[in-house]
Amino acid sequence: ELISLPKECLHHLFSLRIRDRKLSSISGLGEVFKNLHSLRHLHLMFVSSLRSLSGGLEHLTTLENLVIWGAHELDFSADEDMPWKALKNLQSLELRGISYKLVALPNGL
Repeated sequence: ELISLPKECLHHLFSLRIRDRKLSSISGLGEVFKNLHSLRHLHLMFVSSLRSLSGGLEHLTTLENLVIWGAHELDFSADEDMPWKALKNLQSLELRGISYKLVALPNGL
């Protein structure tokens, strides 16, 4: 289980994969995401407990590719505070194994 990451080393990180079945919210990663100034690719994989994306992703303004796999609990309707427009460089969004609750893409995409 990952407990922490050294923030000062992350500003050059280009790609990040997170696999955590217990991750229920991105908000706990918000402080780390604020330091990822070069991140272009983010893969959230096997995040079966993930319910919300707000509180962190909006800091990833250089993000070009977002992949979310196996987020069976993810509910975009609960993410009304998520400023998707902050992801102005996003070119690709891949959703696989997403909750049956997904009936529409979130506002701002």
